[in-house]
Amino acid sequence: MTDLFTYKSIEERLVDESKERLEASIETELAAKASIVTNKAHVVAAASKIDVAEADVIVAEAEVDVAKAEYDKYKAQLGFATITAPFDGVVTQRTSFVGDFVRSANEGSSHEPLLTVQRTDKMRVVVQMPDRDVPYVDPGDPAIVEIDALGGKKIAGKISRIAKAEDSQTRLMRVEIDLLNPDGKICHGMYGKVIITLDKSPDQLSIPSACLVGRAENGTGAAYVIRNGRAHLVKLQLGIDNGVRVGVLNGLAIGDQVILQPGNTLSEDMPVNATIADDDNHKVGDH
Repeated sequence: MTDLFTYKSIEERLVDESKERLEASIETELAAKASIVTNKAHVVAAASKIDVAEADVIVAEAEVDVAKAEYDKYKAQLGFATITAPFDGVVTQRTSFVGDFVRSANEGSSHEPLLTVQRTDKMRVVVQMPDRDVPYVDPGDPAIVEIDALGGKKIAGKISRIAKAEDSQTRLMRVEIDLLNPDGKICHGMYGKVIITLDKSPDQLSIPSACLVGRAENGTGAAYVIRNGRAHLVKLQLGIDNGVRVGVLNGLAIGDQVILQPGNTLSEDMPVNATIADDDNHKVGDH
């Protein structure tokens, strides 16, 4: 534009206008560059704020976790204020009363329970099984329980569990029978008698243990049988002995008359005048 004005091709006014547009464009360019620098600074500042915000989020999440832990702690401590029994029952013993000082579990060496709660709808009957009967006892064996305090009332049950180990001092094994007690008549500590059927052998003969002569060893014994009015000593193969009756596997037949409590004066082929015992337990019969 300046060259054109020099050759008088254009007016001076056009040259001035061109200069003004040039200067305006230069100023616009400088302003744009300054704006770019400013915006870059804003980006850096915004990125810093993002980093700070992310750090604040992490701190806030950690504080939330701490608050939850504190909540669980206080909730657990509040739960200690209520003691919930694991089953429905009756408080049978109380060692503390309102106003008593109760030590913490981490203080001292001995602590008494605050309360003793016992279940009453189901009772556990404990029987000490003799060594000779241990091999024959099994869970599920039928049992009849007679409790003295209930007038000898017979209650049917069965063996619930066995210890599978004998006491080294008494040679007895713990056997437990669970009895339903819906009316609460059976109380903890009552005594009674239990009859347990260890093994059923409907086809096996048995005789009173008092019929045996001498000592039974290795599953064999002897007893006097009356035949033709005379006593004859017969050898027997014995089975289970419950202390009252002993099973006979071989040596007797149904109807044989076996002498009860023969004593030392009885001998082979001695004439006898027998009297039949009235007690059913003193007759040869099914075991």
